Amino acid sequence: MLELYLFRHGQTDSNIAMRFLGATDIPLNEVGISQAKAAVFNDIKFDAIYASPLTRTMQTAKILNENQGLEIIKLDDIKERNFGCFDNLIVEEMKELNIEEYDAWQADYENYRISDGESAADVLERISRAMEKIIDNHKSAVEGAKDERVLIVSHLNAIRFMLSAVFGFSFQQSRSFDIKNTAYVKLQITENRRVIIFSRADL
Repeated sequence: MLELYLFRHGQTDSNIAMRFLGATDIPLNEVGISQAKAAVFNDIKFDAIYASPLTRTMQTAKILNENQGLEIIKLDDIKERNFGCFDNLIVEEMKELNIEEYDAWQADYENYRISDGESAADVLERISRAMEKIIDNHKSAVEGAKDERVLIVSHLNAIRFMLSAVFGFSFQQSRSFDIKNTAYVKLQITENRRVIIFSRADL
């Protein structure tokens, strides 16, 4: 059986300010570093760790890896959604910048591609590609030849799209998952069964 731990990075200043933090490369703040240290898996041995290459996720992954001793595998395809011209802004700032584009985005959240950014459909496509790659990399565990645990350190919206990719959730369904900083979702995957087990995830 393959177990996947979808882990959200620690807190950043942009998270506190309720900014739409996507491609902007913001580091963890002091609270975020402390959160990651408190979240170390002392009783679980992972077989692999994958992480988004952005600073906040790599900082988190490195802290979690301190007692694992693994090579962290960076995957561009599990980065957060690029919100383009709206990246790292709060809603009021978006409206002030371009109310027409903001309204167009809200009217078609799934397909509208923000200027210099991505649509939700764009993100789902690359996240699906990444999840297929990760699951295929651990095919023997999926087939039942052995058990493996894999840690994936990523971002809120990216994890939501991972759940859509694995379980076929709609965009609206995936947006209902509110995964806090350093919370995670645990999945169990076999050839015939895919199960969500929520652990330390505020939903």
